Amino acid sequence: MNTFSFCAARRADMEHFLTASVAIWHWYSREQLNPPAETFEGETTATIETIRDIMREVPGGRAMIQTLRECPLSDNSLERGDGLI
Repeated sequence: MNTFSFCAARRADMEHFLTASVAIWHWYSREQLNPPAETFEGETTATIETIRDIMREVPGGRAMIQTLRECPLSDNSLERGDGLI
C-alpha cells in the first residue's frame, strides 16, 4: 500500500475527484483546511500516475496535481510543484 496526500482548492474539486476515484482507495480521510480548501490522505495500491490521470479529469484539479505527494499528510508541505499538469 502507498500513502498519498494532497490539497484541493475547492470542496467541489475534492467531491469530483472522490466520485471518480473512490474505488481505488483502501481508506482515506479528508479535512477542511481554510474554506473552501480541503486536504486528503489515503492508502491505495494505485500509482501516482494513475492518481494524476484521474485528477486531470477534474476541471479544478490543478491544485490537487501540484500538491500530490507519496507521503502522509503530516509530511506534505502542500506547496504547489510546477510542470506536472
